[in-house]
Amino acid sequence: MTAHRPGDVLAGRYRLADLLSETAHGRFWLAHDSVLGRPVAVHVIDADDSRAPALMDAARASASILDPRLLRVLDAETRDGSSYVVNEWGRGTSLDIVLARSGPLSPRRSAWITAEVAAALGKAHGAGHAHGRLNPEKVLIDEGGSVRIIGFAVEAALYGFPAGTPADDDAALAAILAACLTGTWSGFHESAVPPTPSVGGHPMRPRQVRAGVPRVLDELCEAALNPDARGRHQGPVLDARYLHQRLMEYLGDPSDVVGLPAEQPDGAARPRITTSLRLPVEEPAAAPGSPDEPAERHEDETVVRGDHTDIPTQASLPPFEDDSSWHLPRTTPAPPPPPLEPPAPKPLFADEPRVPRPPEGAAGDTPSSVPVSSGGHAAPAPVAEEYWPWGEDRVPPRRRRWLPLAIGLVVLVLVVAAVLAVRDLSGGGGGDGTPSTSPSASASSRAAQAVTGVTATDFDPLGDPPSEYPALARNAVDGKVSTAWHTNTYKSQLGPSAPALKSGVGLVLDLHGTYALESVKVTMNGSPTAVSFFVADAEPTGVTGLQRAATATVTRAGQRVGLNGATGRYLVVWLTSLPHVAGGYRGEVAEVAVTGTQR
Repeated sequence: MTAHRPGDVLAGRYRLADLLSETAHGRFWLAHDSVLGRPVAVHVIDADDSRAPALMDAARASASILDPRLLRVLDAETRDGSSYVVNEWGRGTSLDIVLARSGPLSPRRSAWITAEVAAALGKAHGAGHAHGRLNPEKVLIDEGGSVRIIGFAVEAALYGFPAGTPADDDAALAAILAACLTGTWSGFHESAVPPTPSVGGHPMRPRQVRAGVPRVLDELCEAALNPDARGRHQGPVLDARYLHQRLMEYLGDPSDVVGLPAEQPDGAARPRITTSLRLPVEEPAAAPGSPDEPAERHEDETVVRGDHTDIPTQASLPPFEDDSSWHLPRTTPAPPPPPLEPPAPKPLFADEPRVPRPPEGAAGDTPSSVPVSSGGHAAPAPVAEEYWPWGEDRVPPRRRRWLPLAIGLVVLVLVVAAVLAVRDLSGGGGGDGTPSTSPSASASSRAAQAVTGVTATDFDPLGDPPSEYPALARNAVDGKVSTAWHTNTYKSQLGPSAPALKSGVGLVLDLHGTYALESVKVTMNGSPTAVSFFVADAEPTGVTGLQRAATATVTRAGQRVGLNGATGRYLVVWLTSLPHVAGGYRGEVAEVAVTGTQR
């Protein structure tokens, strides 16, 4: 009986649980191995299907490659009207889901993932075998952070593709690298990852899709995906081994990319890695492990290595070998602390009577403030308690009389200083000695002067090459709205992520002096145009780290934007959104005029 529904048992052993994919009566299942009690992946077709012999050949080819990155073939047989191949089940997340959740990866992580896939395929190509259907869905990042490859040779046979070639795998490897860098797919086999935009019938280079891609990775992708570009890149034929070598040269020491276990020998099982530490709890005794598999421990590791029967230990604590009671509560109570020493006895009476300090101002009071005995001698001074609360026949000390006088003097000095400052400001702006009626208006008129002698250059730090119509840049500051500098015409709008080619482009205005900038008057051809203004003391090479003075959307000619007194020599006019024109998006800056005060 052919098993084709969830719950059916294949070969009396594998209970089908979840149908993962299906094509022309070929099915890919998640199943449960009832003998070993573990999940497995099963490729199954009818025994009389024309693909059955190729599926069995693919299983034998996959089983002959001993590499821990390939999910192993565990069983293959034709039985009860079905031909099936059972593979190891990988726990983790496939690359297409990773890209859908987090977007493009960093260049180093992209290079590391591709290098791992290239290392496994290079070994398989050396044995004369190929994957045949490599795409992001077949690259798995498992729970330990390692890279695993799904369906080597078997996947292509199940889908009825001809036997794959190493050249096909090499092109798919470059497409995997480009997918990690850009979040788009340029390979031959279909994928859920969005396709890469194409130009002239060929996929765009990663640097054309996403700004900031390292040139060495961009050239590796272009050499493999664009046949017309291979003559421009010198070097050996780009195969899996060569790609792995170049990527490892780029990575240097890849240990800072991810924390992964060391590579195991061919055919050895990779240890399960637990990435979180558990609190010590009492567990049932586990069966002793085999003597030829000693547990490997490192003092500086923060993960627990070994199978699930190991007793978990807290980071940096010793395992105490066979002692399993170290984490249990203490049964013997701790000894009581030593008794406290008794405090030293205090005398009942002081040796000498304490004479309190009289309150301030008492010296100027009447003689009655100090009691005198009838014999003419001063009576003993009263204790401190007699000074408070004041009795009805005793007058409290007078307040300090100099404090109001000091406050008044300070206020007078501040008023005189303010008057002198206003007089200086008023006299300095006239020129004929007549003070101005409005000092603030005089200062404002000096600050609102137009900055002259400004020069402009194009600013395209994300371009390749980094220039954009440099000969037209002077038109933006020539005082004529009939002339303009314009950008390239882009297929996609500017923005921080794909499909945008870059996040912005613009001009750098050299004011030839340091100015406190009040405002800028901008005229654009076309609207709306989103603009950010940055101010810098040195000639900028990018906008990262610059002082942002203002952000505006220019919709009319001569629109004025306040710069809030930002100080510097260079003003960056950074276009972040361009108006739509025929064939795409393009920005045009007709005139920029700056006002400010020179420092």
